[in-house]
Amino acid sequence: MFAFGGGAGQILNIVSIGAVGALLLFAGSEMALARRVLDIAPSGKVVVAVTLAVSVASNMVIGLAAGFLAEWLRVIVLRYRKPTFG
Repeated sequence: MFAFGGGAGQILNIVSIGAVGALLLFAGSEMALARRVLDIAPSGKVVVAVTLAVSVASNMVIGLAAGFLAEWLRVIVLRYRKPTFG
C-alpha cells in the first residue's frame, strides 16, 4: 500500500469488500486444513481458536492482537507449569 501513495485508497476501492472477504475465507480455510495446523499441540489449538473467534467477532487487526496475546500467555503458562510424570 505504501508504494501507491495517495492512490492506495482508489486501488482498494476497485475490488469489492465481498470479493476480499471471499478471498480471505478461502485462504483461511486452506490454511486451516493444512497439515501443519492440524498437528499442533492442544494448547496451540486454543490460540488458533481465540484468534479465529476474535477476528470473526470484531476485525482482523484485533484478532491478530488477540492471537499474539494468547500465544504470549500460552508460552508463559507452559514455561512455568510443573512437569507431571506418569
